Amino acid sequence: MADIDRLSSLPDSALHLILGFLPLDLAVRTSLLSKRWHYLWTSIFRIDLDENYFTQNRTRKDFLEANMGWLASGIKSTGQKRFVEFGRKFLASYPNNEIESLRICMSDCLTKYRDDVNEWIRFAVDKKVRDLDLSFFDGSKLGDKPYQDVAAYELPPFIYQHKHIRSLKLTATVFRPRSFTDFTSLRSLSISWIKITQELLDILFENCKALDAFTMEKCSCLQPTKFYAENNRLSSLSFEDCLILDNALSISLPILRSFKFYGTMTFMNLEYLSALLDAELDFTLEDEFQPVAHHMSQMLINLKSARALTLCTYTIQVLPPAYQPFHLFKQPLNLKYLTLKTALHRNELPGIAYLVRSYPKLNTITLVMQPTHALTGYQCPYSPVADGENFWGLQEIPFMCFQEYLRVVKVENFRGSKNEIELLRYFMKEARSLHKVILRTAKNGQPSIGTSDVYAAAAQEVQSFEKKSNMVEVVLE
Repeated sequence: MADIDRLSSLPDSALHLILGFLPLDLAVRTSLLSKRWHYLWTSIFRIDLDENYFTQNRTRKDFLEANMGWLASGIKSTGQKRFVEFGRKFLASYPNNEIESLRICMSDCLTKYRDDVNEWIRFAVDKKVRDLDLSFFDGSKLGDKPYQDVAAYELPPFIYQHKHIRSLKLTATVFRPRSFTDFTSLRSLSISWIKITQELLDILFENCKALDAFTMEKCSCLQPTKFYAENNRLSSLSFEDCLILDNALSISLPILRSFKFYGTMTFMNLEYLSALLDAELDFTLEDEFQPVAHHMSQMLINLKSARALTLCTYTIQVLPPAYQPFHLFKQPLNLKYLTLKTALHRNELPGIAYLVRSYPKLNTITLVMQPTHALTGYQCPYSPVADGENFWGLQEIPFMCFQEYLRVVKVENFRGSKNEIELLRYFMKEARSLHKVILRTAKNGQPSIGTSDVYAAAAQEVQSFEKKSNMVEVVLE
C-alpha cells in the first residue's frame, strides 16, 4: 500500500504517461486502486482499442478445436459488440484536446462497424494524433494462401489532410499513396498484408519527403522491386516475413543506416550502402540446407560498411563456401559487433569459425543461445566433422581479431552446455586482448537446463580456463 501511495503522489501528467504504456484493459483495472485512480485512465494520451480484450480468444480457440465453430463465432460477435460499445463511450467522454497515439485492432469491421471505425479515426485526427496504428487483419480468411492481399478496410479520405501524423502503421488496410502529399511530418511507415509494386513504392516515397523508416510485413512482392536513392531518403528499412521472388529485390541507399530482413532465403542485390551501421539477416523460416554459400558470402561483403551484424543459424550453417572455406574473400574491416543466433550445434561450428575469421577488427562477439535448428541435408564444407570438444582444437588458421581487437564475449541464455564451454575455453586461451566474458543465464521463460548453482559452477569452470590475457573477467548475470 505504501508503494501505491508513493505512486499516487505523482502529478496527473506523470500518471497519464505511465498508464499510456499499459494495455487498455490493465489501465482500466487501475481504477480499483483508490479514489485518486478512479478516472485517471479515461484521460490517457496513448489510446489502445483492441477487440482481443473482449473476444475471449483462448475460449474461442478451445471451441474451434472441439468443432464448435458456431459457438466460437457467437462469442466473438458478442465480444465485438461489447468492444464497440466501450469504444463509443470512452471516446465520447474523452476530456483532452490532443492525443499522442491511437491503435485500433479489429477484424471483420466491414460487416457492421465500419462507421464506428471511421468515427474513431476522425476523433483521432481532430485530436491531432501523431502516431496511428490500424490493424484489420482477419486470419480466418487466409485459408491455405499466406501472403495474400487481405486488406479489409480503406482509409477514409479525410485522413489524408492530417499534417500531424509522424508514424503510421497499416495492417490489412487499403491506402492511396497518391494522397500522401500532405503527410509532411510522416517519419515512420509500416505496411502489412498488402501487395507491393514498384509503382506503389515510387509514388509513396515521392510524396513522403520526410519518411526515414519503412517496414514491410507479410507483404507480397512478386515483381522486381528496387529501393534507390533517387526516390527516397530512408535511414531504416525492414522486411518481416514477406513473399519476395529471388533476385527481385534491389537496395541501393547510400544513407541507409539500419537494415533488417526476416523471412525465407532470398537473393538480394545490395549496393552502395556506405552509411550502414547495423544489419540483420534472419532466414530461420528455412528448414533445408541449400547450396547458397557463394550468394550468402556476397551479401555479407555488400554489407561491409556495417559496424554491427546479426546472423541466424541458417546463415551460419550454409557458410562457408567450399572454394573459400576459411574467411570471406574480401574481409570487411568496419564490423565491430557480431551477434550470432545459434545452438553451437556441430553443423554451425564451421560457419562460426568462418565468420569470426572474416572480421579481423571484431570488438564484441555475442552468442544468443537458441534451440537446435539443424538443417536437413546439411553438407559440411570440409572434413572431418568434429563436435565442439574437438573442433576448436583443430583450428590451424589464426583468428586475426584475437590478436588485438576482441575485448568482449557475451553468451545470452547461457546454460553451461558442452559446446558453450569448449568455445569459451578456446576463445579465452587464444584471445590476447580479451577483457570480459559475460554469461547471461536463461530468463523470462526461455529454455533452461539448470539451477543458479549449476550456472555458478559452470561460470567457475570458465573462470579457471587458461587465459591468453591477464585482464579477463568472467561475469555471471
